[in-house]
Amino acid sequence: KMFNKRFFFSLCTLPVAILCHESSEYQGRRKKTKEIEAQRRLDRLNSEPIDMTPQDGKFAFSGMNADEIEDKYGFKKVKVKGIIDFDQETKVKGIYRGEEGYFIFNPLYTHVNEKKEGCGIMVNRGFVSEDLTIFRDRRLAQNTGEFEGIIYPGDKWNKYDFIPNSPNHKKFTKAVPSHLSLMAHLKNREDSDRAMLMLVEFDDEAQQLTPSAPRVKDLTEWKNTPERHATYQSFWKYTTYFNLFANTMFW
Repeated sequence: KMFNKRFFFSLCTLPVAILCHESSEYQGRRKKTKEIEAQRRLDRLNSEPIDMTPQDGKFAFSGMNADEIEDKYGFKKVKVKGIIDFDQETKVKGIYRGEEGYFIFNPLYTHVNEKKEGCGIMVNRGFVSEDLTIFRDRRLAQNTGEFEGIIYPGDKWNKYDFIPNSPNHKKFTKAVPSHLSLMAHLKNREDSDRAMLMLVEFDDEAQQLTPSAPRVKDLTEWKNTPERHATYQSFWKYTTYFNLFANTMFW
């Protein structure tokens, strides 16, 4: 009888020990992955800016798909020279630092085509909370010169999204370059449909209030930090040890 009880106890608890061990290993892998990615982003953001102003009417990422753009330019500091058109503004609904509001997008004109039509790239100027969208002070920001940030392919979108973008009604829930450049009437759609410029505040002392662009710190820190994953890893590890100790004592 005693053997049966021990056997039944181990049969029930050892699978739990295995799951706890796997959870500990998973949290350890997540911690390591985030540390490596954070350092990769920091190194790229602190590098000398790459001049992405179009040469001969083409951006450097011309012809690349989203994965290629992300691999080559993701989180690399870049600069683009041009003029931001504040009159062509599109708001994309979102949440930033726990607040509901809108990300502000405008076309950044960099050159004209052979028909003298405006060409360029959409620029994510930052976030404005919902209660501040009625104010127009975001138009007082710099609109000509060199703009520093990162190149990114926008949000991923598919037909199964709960609330799809509706350009006809100017309702946007995702920042999709092809949708936004269409609204801004950019004439180099072969490039402006592929990627956008996100402004980044590289100088914490000179941060613009509205729209609020992300800082380097915001792009290299995680909501679930590596330290939190380390805590989870320790919890599951010691839970595994306790399980094995209980089995040893029971036998």
